[in-house]
Amino acid sequence: MISHVSFFGRYVIWHYTRALTELTTTGATLVWFVGRFFSIGTLIRTFFSPWKRMAESYPSIVDIGHFIETFIVNTLMRAIGMITRTVLIFIGLIALFISSLLYVCAFIVWIFAPLLLAWIIGSGVYLLFS
Repeated sequence: MISHVSFFGRYVIWHYTRALTELTTTGATLVWFVGRFFSIGTLIRTFFSPWKRMAESYPSIVDIGHFIETFIVNTLMRAIGMITRTVLIFIGLIALFISSLLYVCAFIVWIFAPLLLAWIIGSGVYLLFS
């Protein structure tokens, strides 16, 4: 009987120290990974850049028709880049929010898991003898 008490005490100490620290590290790593996976910072920094660097170079000779054509193509490529980056940033922020929310839920469940287990066992014993 004493070995069971000792085991339970060591488990509780492990559960609320080392395992909780590792859970926190894992959650922070998950949030960091999702942020880097969607490259949210890079997408924001390059928000006004043309999509995939597709841009026409302006003519050296003064030709108003070619100049307007190049301006329209470059404007369209920037607009496509902005739309695409906006969608990717939005999806990345949603994924970041969901991963953060899952981490918080896992943290709360981890904190209360031993209490929930004790309550389930106690309820089972109570129902068994009532």
